[in-house]
Amino acid sequence: MTDAAVAEPDEPQPAPPQPAAYAAVVYFHGMGSQRRYEESSRLIDSLDRYLAVEHRAGRSQGMLRNIKARVEPLRAAPASNDIVGYIRTVFSTGPQAENARTVRFYEAYWAPVMAGNASAWGVVKWLLGQPLRPWRTLRAPWRERQRMRRASLVALAERRGIRPGSDDERDYNRLMQLYDRFEGLGAQRDHPEGTFDDFLAFLARQNDGRPQAAQRLAALARAWFTAYRWSELRNAAALAIMALTLFLIVGALLGGIVVALQSLLAFAPLAELLASFGEPPKADWKTAVAIGTALAALFGVTRFL
Repeated sequence: MTDAAVAEPDEPQPAPPQPAAYAAVVYFHGMGSQRRYEESSRLIDSLDRYLAVEHRAGRSQGMLRNIKARVEPLRAAPASNDIVGYIRTVFSTGPQAENARTVRFYEAYWAPVMAGNASAWGVVKWLLGQPLRPWRTLRAPWRERQRMRRASLVALAERRGIRPGSDDERDYNRLMQLYDRFEGLGAQRDHPEGTFDDFLAFLARQNDGRPQAAQRLAALARAWFTAYRWSELRNAAALAIMALTLFLIVGALLGGIVVALQSLLAFAPLAELLASFGEPPKADWKTAVAIGTALAALFGVTRFL
């Protein structure tokens, strides 16, 4: 009998491990002021700017796309209603989304008060402050809010239907490159305020000796500025309408509670029963707000964030 005849059969090989559904980046806060998702958003913006600069310089290492905020149930207590927020993005290494990989950015806090949920009043103040955000953005220097400015320029190019390889596309790419340089230390020393007028002066200096190119880029920059302002004004209008709608809904709910209280207290047997326990509740706005707050807590609105 040969050795082959008595050889042990090969043991089944274990299946290769499945690739992870996503890569997680956890941002651990240190001492100091902590604002939810602010630092991780800055980190993502810095990575996005770095990758964009490297890509335009011909040293592409990949790009981030589809950056969105998401929530998921708390895995440590799946039976609870607690949620965890994170920022989701897709990292790819080519224009056709080659080797696309989902990346999630989480935050961890050293202060328990920051890791908890915001109060209902905190949520209301945040919602009421949102219509003012576009106005603050419009007043910010042109050097700030870089991600929003770049997105506006890309949207402008898409609306105009710029053809690849055309002179218009080269002007857009050139303007984006000069905007990147406008953030550099040299430009910050020459133009510390970073206003849009400073950016126009920077464009003129960078295109000294090329009057036609300087004129085209200045015209494109002004169109970019106008498109960005209109976009923020539309955002302000939409947010104001949402805030007004929320205000009217809350007012209608509180008014409904007042009417319901008046109807209940007008029912004599119920009024006598409540009077036997002490002073009966008043059908006024103060009582309606108290009842509304209790209902909001009951339905989990106070744990919104």
